[in-house]
Amino acid sequence: MKLNREILKYALMGGTILGGGGGGSRELGKEAAGIALEYGELNLVDIHEVADDTLIVTASAVGAPAAVEKYVKPRDYVRTIEILQENTGLKIGGIITNENGGAATVNGWIQAAILGIPIIDAPCNGRAHPTGTMGRNDFLE
Repeated sequence: MKLNREILKYALMGGTILGGGGGGSRELGKEAAGIALEYGELNLVDIHEVADDTLIVTASAVGAPAAVEKYVKPRDYVRTIEILQENTGLKIGGIITNENGGAATVNGWIQAAILGIPIIDAPCNGRAHPTGTMGRNDFLE
């Protein structure tokens, strides 16, 4: 499915209403997805259409994406995918957002549009980081 401004409207509405809390504001989501739609074509692919050996990454904006003094720019999101590919030699075949929310619903759209990577229609975390230890490895020690 090709993603466009009409789909964006519905995605943000659903993310804002059905998100489990957090996930940023709908206005930030509209801004980010608008940037993505200006850069290139966006395709949403069902997870069942993806080959088993396809590397899929999760896109997230951990922290306070709505903060007034934020320091992350759209180019930074793209650069993370480039760095991952450069340092591993692996080709990213899809992007999944980390959670549903006003802005989080469109996490990964900028990277996908600029780098020509599909957005994968599949669930991920659901509600950001549901446990205090998620994302940390020191609890294993």
